[in-house]
Amino acid sequence: MSTEVPKKPPMGGGATLKRSAPKPPPAHSAKPAKKPAQKPTTAPTRSAPRPAPKVEAPTRVAETDVDTAAKPAKTLAVEIDGVALPDEDAIAVWRRFSEWMEEKNDLKGFAAEEGVAAVKPTVKNGRPTLLVTN
Repeated sequence: MSTEVPKKPPMGGGATLKRSAPKPPPAHSAKPAKKPAQKPTTAPTRSAPRPAPKVEAPTRVAETDVDTAAKPAKTLAVEIDGVALPDEDAIAVWRRFSEWMEEKNDLKGFAAEEGVAAVKPTVKNGRPTLLVTN
């Protein structure tokens, strides 16, 4: 009996892993050979930042030129069942409301404290308004 082990063909269907000699380039080619890219010898320069365009400030219109009825009031307002309170009373209610919300953050509790059914802060015509429902 012989102790020789039969050799298996290499993987890949018997192809060898040796590289073949490089092929010579064709005698005449249709495309010219590419030249290697050259790196610039100096760093690109940055241009100075451009100044911002000048914008003219809008001119203010004198208060007398504006219809005061069309301009929304900037004070705080309170409406109780659709009826507006005078400004002094509205500011007093807003002051109490603000203190209550900073301490307790409870709308229903504030309404109960004031003796009303509900209070809802909102903005009406650009004016902060508390809508109070009895």
